[in-house]
Amino acid sequence: MHNPFQHMRYYLCLALAVSLAHTAGAQQFGGNRPSLKWRQVDSDTVRVIFPAGLEGQGKRVSDVIHNIARSHTATLGANVRKVDIILQHETMQSNGFVQLGPFRSVFYLTPPPNSTDLGSLNWADQLALHEYRHVIQNNNFRKGVSKAGYYVFGELGQAALTNIAVPNWFWEGDAVVAETALSEQGRGRLPSFSMASVRFPWPGSNTAICRSVTDRSANTCPTTTRPVTS
Repeated sequence: MHNPFQHMRYYLCLALAVSLAHTAGAQQFGGNRPSLKWRQVDSDTVRVIFPAGLEGQGKRVSDVIHNIARSHTATLGANVRKVDIILQHETMQSNGFVQLGPFRSVFYLTPPPNSTDLGSLNWADQLALHEYRHVIQNNNFRKGVSKAGYYVFGELGQAALTNIAVPNWFWEGDAVVAETALSEQGRGRLPSFSMASVRFPWPGSNTAICRSVTDRSANTCPTTTRPVTS
């Protein structure tokens, strides 16, 4: 016997497939060319992964990290866990980050176009000094409630709890202090960086941590200023 709903189901499935096709997207794998060849400098402290042709910068970053790990971690703690650092050079971004889940750091090697944001310090050196401080922070913040979160939820659990417990001004301020203390330049010596703090004085811990819709304050890391909003 002919089922009158058979064709209806067919057309409904076809309409659903067409509608989903407009929003379907492929997975993103970082935007690197498939032909790019990768090299690494591996040690007990850090593995620096970089495109072929950047062997000099990869070795330089590895040496800077080893020096910091050997002599300049005591102010936050002595825990040193190996981290992967990926050097990216085919980008217009001038930045870097450290992230848990998985534990890694990425350096975008294109320097800032404005020399007042950089000073005389080599950009790869500044990234190594600043971002490895974030590595040290994450290595030594795995304690108390954050340690319990790590054992229950893994690295993402630790990341969630430490970001709640530790204010952003400390994460970035401590890293800027480190890059300044461990080099002959660093943003702590740049007028373009410090002038925001002079113009917008420290608003107090409550405002810096919880933010405000009325008070203006210097941003935690960039040289520009912005309203602190909730």
